[in-house]
Amino acid sequence: MAMKGVIGASIGGALALSAWLCTALRPAQAAGVDAFEWLKSRADTNNATACLYLGHAYLKRADRKMPTKRMPYWVRKTDREYWGHSNAVTGREDFAGSLCEGVALYKRAVELGNTQAMSSLGRAYASGQCLKKDCDTATRLFQRAADLGDADGWNNLGVQHATGCGITVDRAMAETLYRKAAELRSAAGMYNLAGCYRKRDENVEARRWLRMAADLGHGEAAYNFAFMCERGLGGAVDAGLVFQYYTIARELGVE
Repeated sequence: MAMKGVIGASIGGALALSAWLCTALRPAQAAGVDAFEWLKSRADTNNATACLYLGHAYLKRADRKMPTKRMPYWVRKTDREYWGHSNAVTGREDFAGSLCEGVALYKRAVELGNTQAMSSLGRAYASGQCLKKDCDTATRLFQRAADLGDADGWNNLGVQHATGCGITVDRAMAETLYRKAAELRSAAGMYNLAGCYRKRDENVEARRWLRMAADLGHGEAAYNFAFMCERGLGGAVDAGLVFQYYTIARELGVE
């Protein structure tokens, strides 16, 4: 199993798998409200959360990604309504999306102090997504997010060390930062920490961290946990868990 080093989108949150996480929310459709206008009207009044989630919709649609049936790990419990509208916008055939518009909205959210947007904008700089690639700026944004309490900021700093983006490659430091993020309940940190264990064939620990990340709503973690259960890596073969976690992965857009 090849574990990918993935930059976390935002705070995972100390949330166990629960009914609200498993429910596909579509408040815009249910209430007859236009989801795009709901978000845009709030973004236009400098609502940082609305800027963040409208930015997500622009980028996700531009990448031709479809709405998910489950809320992903990075959605804060208080933001579930914003995610519901963003998810609905993503599924609209008349909404083309735009990488640059999404990044511009992230910048506005950062200016308004949103720590999740700092991570999202940092990823755009790290990848050169509608911006000139700038690893130093990405690192500063990740550090700022981490210092302000965003657990995924530590994970993102770990990815910078692992990939050498503006920093000398230091895999030991990357793992240290993944662990710090994981201990702060970052699902992305848990996933990347599991990847470190997997590379060393320490499958019991890899499987344990993957399940924790999956239960927080991390799609890749759910897929990889199901794979390990299917192959009997790090524990017994378990057909029930295989079915359960492959289903979770699919509902989070990972197949």
